[in-house]
Amino acid sequence: MARAKYLLGALCVTGLCFGTEARPAPPAPSGTVMGDVAARMQPGTWAELSTAGFGGPLLTCIGGHSILEWTGKATWDPRSQQFLYIGGGHYDEQKFITYSAATNSWTLQPRTPWDTGILEMLGHAYERNAIDPVDGNHFYLDAGARFSHKYDIARRSWSRTPAHDFGVVGAAAQEYFPERGGLVLLTARNVYFFSEQTGQWSQPGNDLALPADHCFASYNPLHQAVLLGGGSVLYKFDSSGRLTRLGNPPVTLGITFTVVTPDPVSGKYLVFSGNGQDRASEVLRFFEYDLAGDTWTQLWTAGQANAPMLFRVGFNPVFYTAAAPATTFGVSMFITYNWNDSKVLLYKHSAGGGPPPPPPPPGPQITEPPEGTTFVAGQTVTVRGTGSNLSWSVNRTPDGLPPFAQGTGSNLTFTVPADSTDSQFIDATLSGDGGSVSRRYVIVAAGAPPGGTPNPSGSGDGSCGALGMEGILPLALIARRRRRSAG
Repeated sequence: MARAKYLLGALCVTGLCFGTEARPAPPAPSGTVMGDVAARMQPGTWAELSTAGFGGPLLTCIGGHSILEWTGKATWDPRSQQFLYIGGGHYDEQKFITYSAATNSWTLQPRTPWDTGILEMLGHAYERNAIDPVDGNHFYLDAGARFSHKYDIARRSWSRTPAHDFGVVGAAAQEYFPERGGLVLLTARNVYFFSEQTGQWSQPGNDLALPADHCFASYNPLHQAVLLGGGSVLYKFDSSGRLTRLGNPPVTLGITFTVVTPDPVSGKYLVFSGNGQDRASEVLRFFEYDLAGDTWTQLWTAGQANAPMLFRVGFNPVFYTAAAPATTFGVSMFITYNWNDSKVLLYKHSAGGGPPPPPPPPGPQITEPPEGTTFVAGQTVTVRGTGSNLSWSVNRTPDGLPPFAQGTGSNLTFTVPADSTDSQFIDATLSGDGGSVSRRYVIVAAGAPPGGTPNPSGSGDGSCGALGMEGILPLALIARRRRRSAG
């Protein structure tokens, strides 16, 4: 009950005091490239977002497949303003990638704890990425696993749910349900629920009229419900735990057939259909689905002018796309694979910007430099934070050594070890009353290609300035993404 009260209070602060109708959202926050692009967009328009570090090398596996095969959903974390996605190619490499609005750049995260690097597991993501937007946790269900992996975004730490005793097919779908405080799992025509409060699994529904696999699960904050679907069948799972069969859709739903994502402002579902794997004869179509009225509206079909940009940039966009509602900015965000012509796209469906992010959690916060900032080996850096009884610990990862810098107070100045390499990171951890928080920064080895200097501001002390950005090389200099082992 305490969690529910906190959740509803936090959501009302963000402007999402839910009812049956959409409420006008406040202007989207500015000061970031993504925020500025989103603020200029009109309803019904698309925009390509130019970012650092995105492209074919980031999305392509070592075996030649893409991490965007057999998928449809990524996640957006409103606290850190990050897009997160875990996926892999067909019996090929798995990758964990993130986009930070603060730096407008992509990062290939260290290998997940369960990833052995052996190319023998079915890496497809399907609909197995999920987000708890209140506590800032990203969940991923690995193929055939009897538990879900839980990633604490702020602390960069992994844990997992207790195991269950029912079978899971590889092409399952999972979604986080904030109002119920747990995970919804759809697999083999059954619906299961994991309560974080009790640590127990339950089964709200069984033997549903759904396909056994390739289904989807999508949380809708406006309606406080999870939409479950596949084939020609839809269900609504509401906050009371009730499953309701909905009307039949006009298209086949599920992985490789459709990409389904909720508009963060209106709560209407955006459904992109057609040209899935081995289904090139299917007609490309774009629908709006209203969960409240259980009604479908076709917005575009092949042969009409002004095709959605998603259908114009990819050779098979439904098969090679993952989407997430970027609630911070009131737009939907898509990443779509087309080798070296891969794109990051934004679509604004409804008027109004996104709600402001939820209030920061209690405890210490690192305020600068932003997540993903690039440091040069040998550079002097200052990190800053807020909170009470603060203490710092700075590690170079991976190197297996104790912290190379420690201190107390609201800021800490340190020098990046001169022998650091491009394969290492800086992890800064700030602890204090209420917990701890970590941020990871990228290292460029001394003698990196030209394009910036250790201190372009000319201040002479080599430290980060008021915004924590002086002395930082552009992330474009390290756009090549390197495979790293977990620290």
